[in-house]
Amino acid sequence: MYPASFRYHRPSGLHHALELLSRHKADAAIIAGGQSLVPRMNLRQATPKNIVDLNRIADLSKLAVVNDVLEIGAMVRHQSFCCEAAIGHLSLPSGFAELLGRMAGAIGNLPVRLRGTIGGSLANASPKAQWALLSFLLDADIVVENAEGMRCERCIQFVKGDGRTTLKPDDIITSVRIKVPPEDWRYGFAQLAPQPSRPASAFALAAITLEDARVRDCRIAIGACTPVPCRLHALEDWLSGRRASASGSDDLVEIAAAAVRQQGGENQPYIEHLAVVATTRAIAQALEC
Repeated sequence: MYPASFRYHRPSGLHHALELLSRHKADAAIIAGGQSLVPRMNLRQATPKNIVDLNRIADLSKLAVVNDVLEIGAMVRHQSFCCEAAIGHLSLPSGFAELLGRMAGAIGNLPVRLRGTIGGSLANASPKAQWALLSFLLDADIVVENAEGMRCERCIQFVKGDGRTTLKPDDIITSVRIKVPPEDWRYGFAQLAPQPSRPASAFALAAITLEDARVRDCRIAIGACTPVPCRLHALEDWLSGRRASASGSDDLVEIAAAAVRQQGGENQPYIEHLAVVATTRAIAQALEC
């Protein structure tokens, strides 16, 4: 099928884009990478009368560290995090930079990574999106602008559910801000999917610090198997203070399973099992690296 007719706008600056959205509001749709919008338009699931293309707005593609905060422009492509030339100048902690590359590399396939953007991923609010998982784990701030001004929302407040956010028709995500973690954080990321490049059935992300071979602090989040990514606070509390060797214990599996079940939802047993497997693998990676 072909999309319904629409008017195409390609602003060269953010101010112009905001003015277009303010004028057309619900009759407009933003296109960034187009990985979600274009298929929906082709199927007539979305029929916007105006398309506002953000690809010429250079300010939305900036990537920098300012006052120990990683600022990622909304139009930064997924593949940028897989490229040393794109992020090497940021002087990020090596473990954190490696994690960004691993998570970006797990997104779809190369064409998707070359076109897709972090802002588009967060605006789409898919529970199977890797950047939402990272944003929930590290308490990322989402910067949103419209013709009336700018606001900054914590990711956990910004995402309301599968496909739902606080975005209004005339809003644009302009950047994502993540406080750069300390050098001693260790990370694990596990993604379980039916096939390579297919959406995940479950994934988990762990960030852990050790002191005297014991867990000093930890953060653990799961996604894809829940309506929105979520922290497993009960599991974090259980791990804190325990020896690193606890990663291979039966107790860990039981506590992880209980923490996953606490998140509610109507998951089938095998999906809960995948969530537990992803969680324990992510923890083991973090403790072994």
